[in-house]
Amino acid sequence: MVGFGKRTPERHVPVRVDQMKPGNAMEGYVLFGAVATVVLWMVWSLLSLHQIWSQSPIPSHHHLAPDHSGIKQNNAWASKTLVTEVTLLLMMRREPISPFVIQLYKWFEHARKFTLVMEYLEPCKSLHDFITRGPQLYEPTARVIMQQALLAVQHCINHGVFHNDIHAQNFLLNKNTFQLKLIDFGCGQLFSNDGYESDLYIGVLDYCPPEVLTEPRFHAVPKNVWALGVLLYKMVNACRPFHNRTEITQAKVTFQKSNFSKDFVTSKYFGRCVIFSSLHSNQTTNMANHNESRSKRVFLNNIDSYSSKYIAQFLSSCVVGESLTDGEEEDIHEHASEGACFQIVGTVANKDAKKQRFALEEYWSVNREELLQCLMHCDVIVYNITEHTDLIDEATWAISALHSEIEHFKSSKIFILLSTIMTWAMTKPADPDDPDIPLTEEDYKRRRPHPNFKEHTSTEKLVLKLGKQKKSKLATYVVTSGLQYGMGESMFHFFFKTAWLGELSSVPVFGAGTNIIPAIHIHDLARVVQNIIDHKPKTHYFIAVDDSKNTFEDIVKAIASALGSGQIEKVPKEDAYGTKAITETDLLYLNVNLQTESVFLKDKLNISWDYESGIVDNIFRVVEEYKQTRQLLPIKICLLGPPAVGKSSVATKLCRYYKLHHINVNEAINEKVRQLEELLGRNEKTRENEEMLIGAEEQLKTLKNNMLQNDGQLDEQHVMHIIREKLNSMPCRNQGFVLDGYPKTFTQAKELFYDAKMEVEDTRSTIPQYSKVLIPEYVFSLDATDEFLKERVRSLPQNVAEEMHYTQDEFTESLAKFRETLAEDESVLDYFDELEIHPEYIDCENEATVDKIIKTVGRPMNYGLSPEEMEEEKKRKEDEWHQQLKQEKLEKKLRKIVENDKMDALLEEWNRNMAEVMKQEHELLETRSVPMRHYLMKYVMPTVIQGLVDCCKVKPDDPVDFLAEYLFRNNSDD
Repeated sequence: MVGFGKRTPERHVPVRVDQMKPGNAMEGYVLFGAVATVVLWMVWSLLSLHQIWSQSPIPSHHHLAPDHSGIKQNNAWASKTLVTEVTLLLMMRREPISPFVIQLYKWFEHARKFTLVMEYLEPCKSLHDFITRGPQLYEPTARVIMQQALLAVQHCINHGVFHNDIHAQNFLLNKNTFQLKLIDFGCGQLFSNDGYESDLYIGVLDYCPPEVLTEPRFHAVPKNVWALGVLLYKMVNACRPFHNRTEITQAKVTFQKSNFSKDFVTSKYFGRCVIFSSLHSNQTTNMANHNESRSKRVFLNNIDSYSSKYIAQFLSSCVVGESLTDGEEEDIHEHASEGACFQIVGTVANKDAKKQRFALEEYWSVNREELLQCLMHCDVIVYNITEHTDLIDEATWAISALHSEIEHFKSSKIFILLSTIMTWAMTKPADPDDPDIPLTEEDYKRRRPHPNFKEHTSTEKLVLKLGKQKKSKLATYVVTSGLQYGMGESMFHFFFKTAWLGELSSVPVFGAGTNIIPAIHIHDLARVVQNIIDHKPKTHYFIAVDDSKNTFEDIVKAIASALGSGQIEKVPKEDAYGTKAITETDLLYLNVNLQTESVFLKDKLNISWDYESGIVDNIFRVVEEYKQTRQLLPIKICLLGPPAVGKSSVATKLCRYYKLHHINVNEAINEKVRQLEELLGRNEKTRENEEMLIGAEEQLKTLKNNMLQNDGQLDEQHVMHIIREKLNSMPCRNQGFVLDGYPKTFTQAKELFYDAKMEVEDTRSTIPQYSKVLIPEYVFSLDATDEFLKERVRSLPQNVAEEMHYTQDEFTESLAKFRETLAEDESVLDYFDELEIHPEYIDCENEATVDKIIKTVGRPMNYGLSPEEMEEEKKRKEDEWHQQLKQEKLEKKLRKIVENDKMDALLEEWNRNMAEVMKQEHELLETRSVPMRHYLMKYVMPTVIQGLVDCCKVKPDDPVDFLAEYLFRNNSDD
């Protein structure tokens, strides 16, 4: 019905962060009763038949957890617990299998232990480590994690399993895809409606619900909801909500962080997640049919483009009619329990791209007849013409075609046109004497478009005109959007990328930068669309902008400050074309100058804004959203090890592969001195910079004096300050770093990574306070035998060894000092162990160091190569290929010459040998012929000579016969 371009959803595809949507949660409980007890007994009895399971194949595309992770001692309690765990994991293997729950592949029973072969998530870390030691957690990531946790718990309940130990340590998180896995069913039990005795509770106290402490029994679902609530709090605040039994029973919660929206940090959002996730439960067929009938099918064009993609993704997670409520939690729950989510279908421009997880169906290469059939089966049609002008013709056709088929509609439809604020670009102020008065929807008829956007205006008019004729059948709306920002960024992406990369000393502002840019976050624009669908307002034209009045310069300055040095530079507009990232249309958008206000949005609709105050006021949330969406996460590595083990060469290779910043103590000191000298050399003292220059001059003087007093070395306090300053620099905070051979001691590490502002959860804890921004994620301890290191040093050229202080005496002393420091009660490796950042030990003699580190760390978290770099890389590879061909041709020619020379030499030697052989044979024959000659000369030749003489005298007719007769007659033997 939808044509040959239809794509249907796939099952159990790995989940991407920007494509998550919640499903069932806390519903559809499986009641096992007495049957479950029998099943448990049967599985327990069959444990000895593990050879049956050994026949089960392990999926080839999954990694296996290390063997030791599944080995437990077979004492009585552990045996019973492990048998229960195996039973529950086997129950979890029943279809459908959840991608959010760890899978058991095989298990083996030995004499004194069990071995479990589990699914292995790589690269991964526990959710607890991600929350406490990772970067600050922002709302988009927290939403995705929370949705997966809900789905995992729901899946357990649906399979009759009560996990009973939900907490952050029991979730593994893939660091690249943010996919979550629920692990450790050791405390689990069969699901029971009768509940469980509170005295037998064995879970973590921090996640314990109040009824366990105050009531004789507790139940699975309320306990799961409480644990998930505590998990949500920990994600939001990076600390526990309760610290003792009294606080748990009082259940008073205070949210402390400010970088989350109000919906998210209140129980309202959590409740909404739970209620929304339960909408698809299959309790009864009637309920499923009821939900299906209330769901709305929404079409969006180009759902693989920036704007349409994130609007569609947002709508896919919304409940139909959710925005109709007044915001009270009870109303939300009541309405959500009756509703269903939006079903997203749409066209895609790139058929080879990966299917969007939020889309029910995707279409490509469909003709207009097939596309019309698709539109006819949709309740809502949203056409977005804000990004590509070539879609205007299609949008015009779509509304006209739908209007012509209006009599064949089976139900009423809504058509929403998303247009651009550029249709107002040339509109004059309402009051020429007061240009600061903003334009509103009431000025709709006075709007004047930019000359390049007149077609947009014509399409707006057509949509509104066709919607006036039969409103009950086809309601049409036009939403004029400001410049869209948020998520992975589009229009402002050049400025985000430039600031993040830090390759330029300042971020450019094209033009004067004093123009006011109307803007709106992409999620707030999606909320506008959601509200129009739910409310069907009588007003049909809306301006969708936030309340900010930010200038172009304000926006670029905020981006530069949040991601870079904060420096901006005003350049001519013409310079924008040289960037290749800014198009002529982009430049028109960035130079629009309008003061607008969304009056009708606030009066007619019920929008719960996320970024109402604009991009500048919310820049840190927007920046974090940008990083998470594009996976631009810093990779922080610390390399430790003895001298001459190869730390610097490994660090250089890692920095080249991951595009990180190499922090070496000597290089950092030299760089700091050079920066201070350049700062003082290129600036003259003025009233504005006098204080800064005086401070730089004093710092430079202090460093140089200290180095003179210590034979070119700096005191530890100065080194610590320089390294800490380097770690705190924006490039290191954006891309990450490789810390080369520092810190060397426990004390140095404690001071270098100390953070006085860190909130201490437990005052009795001995874990050092540390800065999440500075602390490395990965610590690698490189090592080798002393003999191997000494041999490596001996192979160095003399001048290199002296420059690196690797002369025999110096190296022996530094190696002995390193071994002594490492053997102390508190070494630098112990510091990281205490923080549960467990060092990875690598034997540099027998292992490929760089390859092992790359395998542990995972893929790069950066932009990769730019188009120019890709072109340069392509050219470099072509040159290498041509050079390789040339080299191979030359080597082939050389091989042929060598072979010919070799053959000539062999032939010459052969001829020489043959001549020698022939000579020796001749001499031998000559030697052997002497006796015969003597005999012939003495006994034969005289007779022959005389015969010849007689023959000459007689002159017979036959001389030969005469001579023969003569010899016969004169034979001496006779």
